[in-house]
Amino acid sequence: MKIKAISFLVVFMLLFLASCAAQNDAAPQNDPNPPTGQAGAYFAVFESLYDYDPALNHESIYLALDLTNVIMTDTEPLIALMQDFCDNNGYTLLLDTIDGLMEKGYVKDLYFEDGFVIIFDDIKSNENTLVTSATKWRSGLGAVGAEYTVEKNENSWEITKTGNHWIS
Repeated sequence: MKIKAISFLVVFMLLFLASCAAQNDAAPQNDPNPPTGQAGAYFAVFESLYDYDPALNHESIYLALDLTNVIMTDTEPLIALMQDFCDNNGYTLLLDTIDGLMEKGYVKDLYFEDGFVIIFDDIKSNENTLVTSATKWRSGLGAVGAEYTVEKNENSWEITKTGNHWIS
């Protein structure tokens, strides 16, 4: 009888542990922790720009991302972060330059009526530091930008310096 009881307890504990492991594997998709890869540095700059001069975002349905001048070896993680942001905030993500948007008819007379563009122009990039000149552009007279230094701090990215701010 004791062997049956012990066997039952062992089987019960194994099933319990297997259930806990399965729940851990099914962690939520919206991880509250910031991205630790290089994409996290760009996303930190994006969030800063997005919050700066919110009038440039007003009533936008498109968020265009110009990655022409990034040093990043793999842009897919950043594009995935930006796509998630767009999905959660009602934007359609476009991957293009201002010239490309003009050719496609999104930008007319240097004005992006239905959206804004985020542009990165990298100065230095490695696994722990990003220095980039970043711009949020909606029109020839509606844009902001700065030079950002972003450093990896344990498992997250932090903007440690901004300079050369400008606004048009």
